Amino acid sequence: MKEFRILKLLDKFQILYKKSGVNYDIMRMILQIKLTMDGRRVSTVLNNNRKSAENEDKNNYIRLLMFNGFLSIFIGLMLTSKISALRNINIVIGVNLFMMVSLMISDFSAVLLDVQEKNILLPKPIDSKTFNAAKLTHICIYLMGISLSLNFIPLIFGTIKYGFIFPPIFIIENILLTLIVIVITAFLYTIVLKLFDGEKLKDIINYFQIFVAFVFTFGYQLFSRIFAITGIKTTYVPKLWHALLPSMWFAAPFGILIDGDRNKFLMVLSAMAVVGPVILIMFYIKKVVPYFEKNLQKLNDNGGNIIRGNKKGKEFIANLVCRDKIEKSMFIFTKNMIATERNFKLKVYPSLAMAVFIPVVFMFTDRRKSFIESIQTSCDGKAQLLIYISVLMLCFCTAYINNSDNYKGAFIYKTLPIKDPGVILKGAVKGTLFKLVIPIYLLLAIIFLVLKGPSIIMDLITMFLVLLISALIYFKMSNKTMPFSVKFAIVDSGKLIGPGVITLIFIGIFAAIHIAIINNIIYVGIFAFILLIINIILWRISFNISWKDIER
Repeated sequence: MKEFRILKLLDKFQILYKKSGVNYDIMRMILQIKLTMDGRRVSTVLNNNRKSAENEDKNNYIRLLMFNGFLSIFIGLMLTSKISALRNINIVIGVNLFMMVSLMISDFSAVLLDVQEKNILLPKPIDSKTFNAAKLTHICIYLMGISLSLNFIPLIFGTIKYGFIFPPIFIIENILLTLIVIVITAFLYTIVLKLFDGEKLKDIINYFQIFVAFVFTFGYQLFSRIFAITGIKTTYVPKLWHALLPSMWFAAPFGILIDGDRNKFLMVLSAMAVVGPVILIMFYIKKVVPYFEKNLQKLNDNGGNIIRGNKKGKEFIANLVCRDKIEKSMFIFTKNMIATERNFKLKVYPSLAMAVFIPVVFMFTDRRKSFIESIQTSCDGKAQLLIYISVLMLCFCTAYINNSDNYKGAFIYKTLPIKDPGVILKGAVKGTLFKLVIPIYLLLAIIFLVLKGPSIIMDLITMFLVLLISALIYFKMSNKTMPFSVKFAIVDSGKLIGPGVITLIFIGIFAAIHIAIINNIIYVGIFAFILLIINIILWRISFNISWKDIER
């Protein structure tokens, strides 16, 4: 087993563990196994970089730290602004706190919420104090690594700008910040476990992972907004509610020592920067941990009542869009699978969120214009054409129809007397479109109808028909296996590049034609009719396939 440098460093402090009654040798062995397993965990942020099962032993944690190091460049640039040190550090600490809690929840939930580990180790000659010490040390090692990767560049920038008084304070504060992150994360989990069962907690973690993936993908828009305020110079006005913000605790010492602000309230906040984390970690050890460990057993509960949704509504839609009985069954099955597949949501939902937000954000890129002016002038007054960006992103939702965590159940396709696999594929594609793609497009259509009025209805219909054609083309090129029959971990994202480029070309051609005729409603109507004919033909011929055409 690999010998980690961090463990050699930890050996120098083993006397502290031994004095606390911890069996250090056993704790070290547990930590060594934990750190080895960390290298096999795929980060939410980096999940699209996973190529194959052969890379399973790659140290994804190191790759995550490298990714954070890249982000730290942008965090460091915040310190170059001309506002006060108090405000600069407040922003940096706030961003760090958000990112560390987010990464803790999205990528390291298994450490805090590991029930199997407890059930395996505690019956052995391992006392609970040693077990909990290994768990807490593991979390601290992880968070220290994240903190260092996020703050190394800001540390350099801050030292250059504020002098050598900056590094010692900044380093100590980041150590204290990791304690706050542990308490905040555990406290959030404790509240959820108190109110809900384990299945609900898993769902909440999954949605948070989706949120984090969206933030990391779309966060560049936030940076541009942050740099827009760099020229503002204001003086600090104390507010009582600032005492509730940990970022203000840690920013206060810089306001006193660098800005020279001797405000008494800042001195109180500075004291809280030291006292606050200590009190919180003591509260965590004495109050939160016992209650938290007790409620962790809820994670073995898969939930009592399963929400089955509107069965009649699903059957009505299935009868409306599907002719074959097998196709109808696959349509309903696909919608149910999408609702329960957490990894599927993690792959697809960020794209859905971006499909909604990107067109809206692009309308307001010019901050000098008012809300109404942005709508009227965007794309030469044809802002609805921005929906073509969403059309491209929505097409990608069909790429993962063949993936599932429960892929081993795919043997059912061979055991059932189904002669035509195309019927199954057709039902799966329709189920995906009605579950994910069409609702998002309708939401976009409503937004733009409110902004632009009913005059764009024909444009919306045209783009919807382009969406159906493009989604089908992308699916045909990217999927060669049966629905939900391939493990998520072995998805080769590289294979999706070719279909994506070809689909982009098709959408570009359709968009160019649409732009050329958009001022003539009759031409747009004729174009829409042609697209309708193409749709009918494609949907009839695309699923005429046999079992020989299906990859195993």
